[in-house]
Amino acid sequence: MRLLRGSCIAASVGLMAGICAADVFESGITLEDPDFTRSASVLTPGRLQLEMGFGFAYGGGGASTRSWTLPEALVRVGVVEGLELQFGAPSWESTREGGDRQEGATDAAIGAKLQLLEQDGWIPDVAAIGFVTLPTATDGLG
Repeated sequence: MRLLRGSCIAASVGLMAGICAADVFESGITLEDPDFTRSASVLTPGRLQLEMGFGFAYGGGGASTRSWTLPEALVRVGVVEGLELQFGAPSWESTREGGDRQEGATDAAIGAKLQLLEQDGWIPDVAAIGFVTLPTATDGLG
């Protein structure tokens, strides 16, 4: 099945508790687009970041398949230096294959990212990411 995936960041917000908005944007925002690639950067302690997008996929061949997923929300929280926690909220998915349609919620996920190496010259950023999915999906979508 040929698969094309489009993802658009509908909103990305970075907030730091107790710090003015100017400081939040001075340090920059690094996005985690879980459908494509993840960065090795972790959020600084106290920072909260919400990322949202949508996904659309379709495949050709005998039976046409189309799938919509939204809002694809990911909440990231910087806990301590080099460690962040992540929560992937359940999305709504609608899939049509031929004449059959299936709709419902997807699984939620919780995880953590630990920075192992920070970029220094030719040494790249390196991080380990682990997560578990929670059985929140509609039957057949999890």
